[in-house]
Amino acid sequence: MLSVNELGLEIFENLAEYAEEFNAAYHELDNGARIIDCGVSTRGGYAAGRAFTEICMGGLGEVNFRMGQIKEFPVPFIDVFTDFPSISCLGAQKAGWTVKHENYFAMGSGPARALSLKPKHTYEVIDYEDDFDSAVIALESDHLPNGGVMEKIAEECQVDVANVCAVVAPTASLVGSIQVAGRCVETAIYKLNELGFDTRKITAGFGTAPLPPVKKDATRAMGTTNDATIY
Repeated sequence: MLSVNELGLEIFENLAEYAEEFNAAYHELDNGARIIDCGVSTRGGYAAGRAFTEICMGGLGEVNFRMGQIKEFPVPFIDVFTDFPSISCLGAQKAGWTVKHENYFAMGSGPARALSLKPKHTYEVIDYEDDFDSAVIALESDHLPNGGVMEKIAEECQVDVANVCAVVAPTASLVGSIQVAGRCVETAIYKLNELGFDTRKITAGFGTAPLPPVKKDATRAMGTTNDATIY
């Protein structure tokens, strides 16, 4: 059986090993949990955005960039494809987990959801559940999680906290813009699922979206990134 956490962990390990080259920062907490900052206090970049998005998709999608044009203006575009749209988009990439602990809040997506089964109905519909001893989660937040947050994630995923890995980026960051625009396939799969279509019948998905300029605040950033996905 395909394990989105096992595949996502491979990308995480590469990102951790070469964090400086990705303009990211690697942190290991006292409880052993591991975090990669992709935009909270780092610049991030296109390579980090690609890795972040591919982690969100559980290693079952591929991301590339190209220059396109909107009217007479040159604009960078993101291209995404997957041969496992139901699992990669609904079972991993969908931001279906609201992570809350004390004063911390983040939207959670990525492979860890397939261990915590959040939301459970999604996994019943796609008939998928992961079984792996590590949990890899992508957090959309302006702040890095502390040990307590990572322990809560470990508890929900039923893994040791030392086996919890998180990539973090704010919406208002380059990586944040990339990973939201990188949901161009997911939004279509999600809509089909909401309309009652059996997404397990979809054998592949391909999508493209312009990459919006990075905004200074999260509210405006969410608006522009969602507009890019709709476009």
